Amino acid sequence: MRLFLSILAGGVLFGAAVYGLGLYSTDSIETVVVERKETVTPEEKLGDFLYEEQPFKAYRIPKRGTADPIEVFGVMNPLDQEKVPGVQPGQILFIGVPVEDNVVAAVGSAAFLSEPYWCAEIKLGTNPLPKFYRRLYDNETVDSSQMLGMIDPAKAMLDVMEKSAKIASAESDVGAAIAAEAEGVSRWKRAKILRDRGALAEEEYTGAVLTKEISYLSACRRMQR
Repeated sequence: MRLFLSILAGGVLFGAAVYGLGLYSTDSIETVVVERKETVTPEEKLGDFLYEEQPFKAYRIPKRGTADPIEVFGVMNPLDQEKVPGVQPGQILFIGVPVEDNVVAAVGSAAFLSEPYWCAEIKLGTNPLPKFYRRLYDNETVDSSQMLGMIDPAKAMLDVMEKSAKIASAESDVGAAIAAEAEGVSRWKRAKILRDRGALAEEEYTGAVLTKEISYLSACRRMQR
């Protein structure tokens, strides 16, 4: 009880001291509002724009035609790249699905002269060979084992033709060597009959024997090649 009275007396004394010193006033507080006028520069005096106005560049969409190539916009950068050389080096003849030659021979080339088919030429001398294929367009699906292009086989075909000509020439040489051997044996037999009858000199007979041996050795060498 004494503690409560002591606290109450202290509060009364503190309030009396504050009032006596004039620290507490019951007058209303007036709020003073100061208006500040800001000056804005007119728009016509600001000057030109920092960047000149330019029209938006038009985006050209390629038109699909019979002779226009497929245009791809953008850049592709592969993350994982593996450099594997091709089995046969050379330039790309076309990109598409090739048509079998026997199908073209059975149906006719007129069926493959319009979209989506096209024709590429394999240049071999003065007579180019046509190769028909089906072009690829957007949103088409392909299989993992599907053929989607062809390397120009002109060089490989020329190599095959050259080797075939060499083989034909070698076969002709072998045939000529066999014929020469047969003729040498035939002459040797006739010379032997004439010598046995005494109608042929020894010198001519040895010449026939030499011809037979030479033709035989030549045929053996041709057949070994």
